[in-house]
Amino acid sequence: MIIERTAPFVLPRRAGYDVCTILLPSFASRISLVLRVVAEAVIRKIPSSAIKVALYRLLGVRIGRDVYIAPRVILDPVHPRLIELADG
Repeated sequence: MIIERTAPFVLPRRAGYDVCTILLPSFASRISLVLRVVAEAVIRKIPSSAIKVALYRLLGVRIGRDVYIAPRVILDPVHPRLIELADG
């Protein structure tokens, strides 16, 4: 009986996987990140919660009904699609 030994925490290589794409992201992804960070800085200054909710939804945050976002609240600008706020 032959048992194949694999190193722990080592992912198999896939087609299209390249270390350079992780360490040196594309120009478009850099611009996208800069725009999201700038948008977050602008949203942070807006006092109205209804406008904040609408802008966060445009960024990709899933926000339920009747949600209030207090002043000076910061949501993650890097991965806004991972944030979900349930109904209010």
